[in-house]
Amino acid sequence: FHPTQIIEEFEGWMDKFGREYEDLNVKGKKMLVWLENHALIETHNAKPNQPFTLGHNDYSDLTHEEFRKRIVDVNAKLRGTASASAVDEEVVATERRRLDDTTTPTDEHDWATMGLLGPIRNQGICGACWAFSSIGAIESAMAIQKDDLGLVVPLSEQDLIDCDTLYEKGCDGGLMTTTFEEEKVKKGICSEVDYPYTQSQGTCSYDMCTPVEGSIVKDQIDIVPRKTNALKEAIKKQPVTAAMVASDPMFQFYSSGIYTVKDCGKDTCLPDINHGVLVVGYGTDQTATTDVKGYFKVKNSWGEAWGESGYFRLAR
Repeated sequence: FHPTQIIEEFEGWMDKFGREYEDLNVKGKKMLVWLENHALIETHNAKPNQPFTLGHNDYSDLTHEEFRKRIVDVNAKLRGTASASAVDEEVVATERRRLDDTTTPTDEHDWATMGLLGPIRNQGICGACWAFSSIGAIESAMAIQKDDLGLVVPLSEQDLIDCDTLYEKGCDGGLMTTTFEEEKVKKGICSEVDYPYTQSQGTCSYDMCTPVEGSIVKDQIDIVPRKTNALKEAIKKQPVTAAMVASDPMFQFYSSGIYTVKDCGKDTCLPDINHGVLVVGYGTDQTATTDVKGYFKVKNSWGEAWGESGYFRLAR
């Protein structure tokens, strides 16, 4: 890049993502970080036969260390979490049930195309991915039960962040499974409109709004860890909360395609699990130019400008 082109590209990114810096010194430092990230993106995309591409997003002026510190490493409670969970609002049992790997489901399902998912959110600098994952599952469970196509009621993550304090720690992390258990004690969850998101933990204001009808979690199902068919079968019923490793530098700038990480297994990646997401579908991309074609479709909480309009596809 010619220096003039670098400045133009960086300032174009600043305009797109609404960045303003306090002085030229800070701007210069951030431009150098952006340039290093740009080199990473361009180098990866120039390699042949890559199953996924990278691109600039809201995190392009953060070093990877800053990104991890602000966004993912705060959620230490998820480390070592081996299971995914699904909320099931059609039953009234209060004990967890377990879904095994004995069935063979169909090879394609996508709740995102059915109008039964809440909007893509952006958690910002608050490490409350657990709340976004949990709320996403409950929103969809309500809509599926009522068959409200395109009429999903956005629920309040802030309600959980401020009030779900028995097990969870607001912007410093939490678990989806214990969130569902605590919600059984509550009387439901307020709407996003009545209890909006603030990117911080505040005083619980649960009594200041009316819980949305049907938002009480009655049961949850544990899915046998690392069993593809069990997860696919659960997804057919509704979107599923899950925990993953989000500290790969490539994942910070994921743009499109089927995300995959080499040498990531139970022993190598499980201790580093640090991000809660919502698995909303699965399928096979026959147009993929590599051998990586099967995927799970996952809803993230990093805004629509990240990934595939806020979603990513994970190799299965």
